[in-house]
Amino acid sequence: MTPESLDWLEGLKAFAEKHRAARPPRAAPMASADFAARQILLGAHLQRWLATDLPRLRLELERRASGPPAIVLAACAPGVAAAEEVLAGCDDPLTRAIACVREVEYRLWCIRHPDAAYSLHVNPWSWIKAPVPQARWGEFRDFPLLPGECYWLHRYGLAGEPELESRQCDLWKWDGRQTAQLAVGIVERVRTVGR
Repeated sequence: MTPESLDWLEGLKAFAEKHRAARPPRAAPMASADFAARQILLGAHLQRWLATDLPRLRLELERRASGPPAIVLAACAPGVAAAEEVLAGCDDPLTRAIACVREVEYRLWCIRHPDAAYSLHVNPWSWIKAPVPQARWGEFRDFPLLPGECYWLHRYGLAGEPELESRQCDLWKWDGRQTAQLAVGIVERVRTVGR
């Protein structure tokens, strides 16, 4: 990692720590079963990403003349908790170049310390949109729910140089006790206002 990338990364870590200490979560905390289910789902996804995507990403990043950049995983709170556990158990030296922060911390840091060309970092991201508002349930009518269930969307991808960019979304359901994957690689339809 370049010295500039390391400085940027260490600054982000310090900012995230201060941000969390100064601003407790605004929303009511989610139920522990909900948090745990999200943490398990996101942790399993991160383990797959480390095993499959990280080696490919490493090859791409090592081609940079300036040296590899920092890797900043932006996630929701359960994703940050999962990443702390998963990364602590990794022996790959590249995982030391990974910081995991909440999406809001990442965005605020980038406003203050822009890296729009992604010369200092790349940004894999992973979070769960849950529950999906009922107004959108019609999009998923091929996957009917039982009473008490709701949809979750697991959104993930990579922001960085254009040839590295990716974006995916998987559909899950949650019944208050367990999750079940319904579809991989769904295409979300976004309605245009006024149509």
